[in-house]
Amino acid sequence: MNSLGAAALLVLASAPSFAGELIGIGVRAGIPLTDAFDAVKSEEFSFESATKRFTIGPSAELFLPFGLGIEADVLYKKTDMEITRGGAGGEGEGPLTLTQSTGVWEIPLMAKYRFPGVGLRPFLGAGGSFRSFGDLPAISTNLNDSGWGFVIGAGLEIKVKRLRISPEIRFTRWGSGENSTGESVLKFNRNQADFLVGFTF
Repeated sequence: MNSLGAAALLVLASAPSFAGELIGIGVRAGIPLTDAFDAVKSEEFSFESATKRFTIGPSAELFLPFGLGIEADVLYKKTDMEITRGGAGGEGEGPLTLTQSTGVWEIPLMAKYRFPGVGLRPFLGAGGSFRSFGDLPAISTNLNDSGWGFVIGAGLEIKVKRLRISPEIRFTRWGSGENSTGESVLKFNRNQADFLVGFTF
């Protein structure tokens, strides 16, 4: 075998290791610390929401020199909603309560910086996020079912051989989410906080 063939074999043999150092694939899971909607109470009706305490989805990261990186996630969570209309059951009847659930997909794309360290490395991240809701209640005609936000995060990366464990606190500031049709009855909670843990290989 000539020197050129030996060099080609060396490159092919080292490709999986190099790819593992350059790209990380894994999962990110955690709990929302805030609800997706603001509560509404009036004489006619009340609206409350409760975001389920789980968030989960695949995660990928590109590792760059000097502690830099680019991370993309596809995260799913679920929100329960309860609408109570006073006297909606008719004369002499009590309030009518309707319940509904909707799934929420979030796709954040963040630039990250890891501070120098061995085994334990604090990190900061910032970028943008896209959010899309499933079925929204009928009274939410003033809201868009998708929108964009600005996201920042801070955490600690713990590296054990090829496994990277990354607990973090993440904050997202969403756009208003309102459109030009319908009365402003419901409002999104524009400030969102999450506790997440990433497991990346």
